[in-house]
Amino acid sequence: MNNLYDEDYNLWSDKQIAALKNRDIEALDWDNLAANLDYPKGCEVKFPDTCPFTFEQILEEGWYPN
Repeated sequence: MNNLYDEDYNLWSDKQIAALKNRDIEALDWDNLAANLDYPKGCEVKFPDTCPFTFEQILEEGWYPN
């Protein structure tokens, strides 16, 4: 499951949500779930590798909803 976390965060997230809703303990990625729930330390924007912009560029250019 860790590879999916690194390769496709959105799909990983969907699978984790489904596992939680179904109470499928065996399907949970405990380490990455814990890191993502450890707010604010785990709070980060995760962009796909194909995103052509850095987080800093998006903030500097104001490309986010107000």
